[in-house]
Amino acid sequence: FKFDRLNKILTRIDQTFYRGYNFDAVQFYRNGTLYSLGGAGFWNIHSLLTYYDFQRREWEVVETFGDIKPERVVGLSAGYHKLKDKVYVIESKEEFAITNPGKQRVFSLDLKTMVWEYKGDIDLNKMSQFNLDLLEGTWLGEAFYFHVRPENAIIANPETNELFIYKGKKKLFFGGYQENFQIGDYVYSLRPQFTKAKTTEVLDSLSFDELKKDLKKVDSFYAIDLFSISSKDLLLICLLVISLFLFILALKRRPKRKKNFNVEKRDEVDLVWDLLSNGGHAVLDFVLQNGCNYKFTTDEISKILGCDKKAFDTQRQYRSKFISNFNIFFEEHFNIENAIYRISSEDDKRFVCYQLSEEAVKVYKKFIEQVN
Repeated sequence: FKFDRLNKILTRIDQTFYRGYNFDAVQFYRNGTLYSLGGAGFWNIHSLLTYYDFQRREWEVVETFGDIKPERVVGLSAGYHKLKDKVYVIESKEEFAITNPGKQRVFSLDLKTMVWEYKGDIDLNKMSQFNLDLLEGTWLGEAFYFHVRPENAIIANPETNELFIYKGKKKLFFGGYQENFQIGDYVYSLRPQFTKAKTTEVLDSLSFDELKKDLKKVDSFYAIDLFSISSKDLLLICLLVISLFLFILALKRRPKRKKNFNVEKRDEVDLVWDLLSNGGHAVLDFVLQNGCNYKFTTDEISKILGCDKKAFDTQRQYRSKFISNFNIFFEEHFNIENAIYRISSEDDKRFVCYQLSEEAVKVYKKFIEQVN
């Protein structure tokens, strides 16, 4: 939404067909771009990273990498570290889980490379000695501020792996009943005061320099994985060698396939079509069979891409990534914009269908005629 401060009017500016599962997501600005990480809804918590495209007015998925990734991210246990250009995450337990896990994993996402790093595990039994049963709090600048009742605060720095307790004079600055937030180099506390006459609110502030003077280190925040980095590298090398051996063996055993087009003609054709993303040829062939004006559903495109058996959010990520790469291919090599685009279903406007542009189908037809 866009907020008109003068007239106090909220106006929706996005044109997203559906954007669910985003309650309590982590939202932050980075280099002028609005990001949203994770979120919850309908008994599900995810860890997808998206950004808002102001030109297309839609949320788009950002691909992240890493050997180990968090599965569940919510705003009460994650935050953006502007100076480090990283997001730090304490992986949430499964929503509505009856039992609380004995440990919770800590991750960081480097936004320069979009690579997740698994930092270690938090021992929840150790946290209970600080009267901290839930790892929920507020992210302020560079650390997590956990709400501890009735007073004080437990502060965790995920970058330095340190756990602190606040020992200052302002005993009610942090807690479960007040809201803490950051503006510039100051942290604020906004808390209600309940009296018989009326209800008032008290606003207090501390500079981060003042706050740090009253912090006492009590422990490490998480236990670092004992499986050494060198051992991981050795295991990775072994897996690569085994995979290479199996790949060579499979090539030797694979029967030679019959060529379905003339090789000499194929050499004359622009090999740019080899750069088309996975599933691209299958989608184009599907449209050639059903007609250029055919509108196919999200279920049909998921089946074509081979992701129809995966989770709902995973299917949506596959489709979003495919459409983006598909359109980039046609725009870069054939100067065709929006080769595949979303349109509302004629049967139910709440649902979306997909359709290929006539120009994209024409250039693909020409390619097929040349190689056959």
